[in-house]
Amino acid sequence: MEQFWTVLWGSLGTITMALATWLGSYIVGLLNSKIKDQKLRTFLTKFSEIVTSCVKSLTQTTVQGLTKDGKFDSEAAKKVKEECINLIKAQLAPDMIEFIRNNFGDVTEYISTQIESFILDCKNFH
Repeated sequence: MEQFWTVLWGSLGTITMALATWLGSYIVGLLNSKIKDQKLRTFLTKFSEIVTSCVKSLTQTTVQGLTKDGKFDSEAAKKVKEECINLIKAQLAPDMIEFIRNNFGDVTEYISTQIESFILDCKNFH
């Protein structure tokens, strides 16, 4: 009977340790996913702020002047967009650029899409 209890307690100890290890891994994975989500939120919030400020700045300094002078055509729009992309890229930290590349692909294309999206939101708001 003593052997039975020794084997039972040994088995329960092994099972308990396995469960504790699994539970620990699960908790660490859960926490890491929350940290990644926080990092994603932080990057996307910062990126959105950069896009917004750059588009507003170029609208204020360039687009309005060209429009007022009747010189804001499709070629001017293309140049302003390129300027905006370069301005945004200059403000992105290297880890943000890498994050965009790893999660969304081409950085320039992603920036371009976000600029267009912001401009469309502004047009639809007014």
